[in-house]
Amino acid sequence: MSGPGLVALVAGLVVAAVACAGRAGDAPEGRAWRAESLEAGDGLVEPIPTATPTLRLDGERASGSAGCNRYSASYALDGSKLSFGPIAATKMFCAAEGVMEQEDRFLRLLASVDTWRLEGDRLVLEAEGTPILVFAETG
Repeated sequence: MSGPGLVALVAGLVVAAVACAGRAGDAPEGRAWRAESLEAGDGLVEPIPTATPTLRLDGERASGSAGCNRYSASYALDGSKLSFGPIAATKMFCAAEGVMEQEDRFLRLLASVDTWRLEGDRLVLEAEGTPILVFAETG
């Protein structure tokens, strides 16, 4: 095959390769995530709307808002395994009801994560096979 037929074939392969390399199968890195649910002891619950935790994994650093305070931590990603190093956070007090409790729970949950998976545009973080944090991609 040569000429226009070959060009069309190569172009088609490039388009197919780009489509197959879409974000759905990628790692969660380099993307912004907003918490949709957190483990609350008896199942997953929605976060307080005015204090929704966020997560961004870039390089070897995780960062975001815990709902009131900013946090950061190192992380290790190896296949479906994910772990976070010690988490540092600012120490502001937020007076809104339940925000500080939710923030403490979020940071404890983040520290206990051992695996991750993508379900469409959702990032599911698990501990011992149980979903404990679910995030939606924000852009």
